[in-house]
Amino acid sequence: MRNKRETTKYVIYLLAFLTLWIVLFWKCKFGFPLDENFYILFCYRFINGDIPVLHEWNPTQFFVIWIYPFAWVYYKLVGSSEHIILVFRYIFFFVWGISALFFFYRLRKISFFGAAVSSLIFMVFVPYGEMALYYNTIGLISFTSALVIIITAEKKKYLQYMVSGFMFAVAVTCCPFLFSLYVMLIIAVLVYLTKKQRELFRLFCCITVGAIPVIILVYWFYIVPSSLGEVINGLKYLIADRDHQFTYYEKFTGFFKNIYESNPVVLLVTLTVFISMLIALKKKTKKTRIIGFLAVCVSVMLLYVTYLVTIDYTTAFFPNRYSFPPVFVGLYCGMLTEKKTTRKLFYNMYVPGLIYVFCINISSNVVFEASMIPSVICTMATCFLMLSFWKDNIVSLNKGLLNIAGKIICSLVMILCFSIGLYAMITYTYCNGKTLKLKVEIKQGPYKGLVCSQSIQNAYNKVVQDLEPIKNSDSENVLLLTGFWYYLDVNKKPSCSSCFYHTVDDALLDQLEQYYDLYPQFIPDIVYIQDIHKDLLDRVIAYGYQSEETKTGSYILYRKK
Repeated sequence: MRNKRETTKYVIYLLAFLTLWIVLFWKCKFGFPLDENFYILFCYRFINGDIPVLHEWNPTQFFVIWIYPFAWVYYKLVGSSEHIILVFRYIFFFVWGISALFFFYRLRKISFFGAAVSSLIFMVFVPYGEMALYYNTIGLISFTSALVIIITAEKKKYLQYMVSGFMFAVAVTCCPFLFSLYVMLIIAVLVYLTKKQRELFRLFCCITVGAIPVIILVYWFYIVPSSLGEVINGLKYLIADRDHQFTYYEKFTGFFKNIYESNPVVLLVTLTVFISMLIALKKKTKKTRIIGFLAVCVSVMLLYVTYLVTIDYTTAFFPNRYSFPPVFVGLYCGMLTEKKTTRKLFYNMYVPGLIYVFCINISSNVVFEASMIPSVICTMATCFLMLSFWKDNIVSLNKGLLNIAGKIICSLVMILCFSIGLYAMITYTYCNGKTLKLKVEIKQGPYKGLVCSQSIQNAYNKVVQDLEPIKNSDSENVLLLTGFWYYLDVNKKPSCSSCFYHTVDDALLDQLEQYYDLYPQFIPDIVYIQDIHKDLLDRVIAYGYQSEETKTGSYILYRKK
């Protein structure tokens, strides 16, 4: 009978998982890509001979080593960029689903129900709903994997810790500020060694050894093509990237400011957590703990309600915030738990997740919404923390009112988190608005097979028509001054300081002047200026170009011989 119950549980989970995986597969075709071009362009220019760091000045490029093999194989097999975006979305779909399945498989040792819910929540909260392998998704997968392996390692534990070190190092390439967690681990090791506790030291050694292959790969990919001295000198151009300028004080204060400005109820939730926690620690009775827990959960549900009534489909990033509210519940449960296994999960998954949240805040220029990406790790941990709290405190009340209320409210928090996240995933497409309003399929180029709106396709076709002479030219050095990255359409390597730039303006041209002074071999033979940027036309012509106006009012400029 017990085996039958166990089998039923697994069948229910797998059906839920497969349903979500099918939804993700269906979602892959929707939405005209924005940043996805930028990720592939990194690979495209490196495949075609550009040297990382020296020839590419964007600071986010260090994650590229993990998608480069996919791009290299694709270009070897296909020979062009045709269909590449949809193919890479399908690769993401596969990797993301396998990762969620892995988390369930490992975490079920702690709690089957907690593992099932947390892995399904992970499936739903794709960063920004952007179906791509890049620094946010690769970082989230690798960092969560590292934590899950450490928490659940039993047999050949130290070998597993080394694998965890490898995954952690991968996450650091996606968010270098995560290295601060390694520094914290060093400090903790030094403190605990004085207390003659060797296990943390062994963990540290295994993580360090596991990171060595990543260090070797990064050295081979980013330093061997040039030299260590050239790379160190080139880093100053990456640091000068104008989209990532900040002061640490500004980031620290702005982190909390952005959280509380995201919704007025956040302050209420925070006060409820800390007041409830203080009362529970002072009185030390189960009833006080439970009442505090219920108060925190109710405030979190209120936060969800206010998020729901203020949904704005005009913003590109709103799905991220829905993984955030349960973090408050996890904090309350984790700080009050006395169970050894639960505290291990709190300190080895929830707390590192919070540190990752802060690291993303420092590195990103999208502030609150970007910071909330790693909060899904804390929410996954919260699934277990809530269950443990319920078993240790509420179950003992048998059939009392608090017991019933506890069951209902525990369930509601996670149901709200999952269902709202699922709703956002299905109905919203990154930077394209409502999914079901996207009905026009692109028939050619790197975006072949994708479905977008009629207005987007019209704008896209207009530029592609303009770019036809450039696509058919023999010139390799091409600069496209557009509000979008069309290098994949013309199958030409970017002859610019970075694949990515938010703004086409005089500041960009100033940077390009500096770039061409260093690398005159990249001075473009052809420059395309989209009509919306024709205020730059006279300045570009002055560099020694002659212009031809296109049918759409844009300009193609050819360098004078």
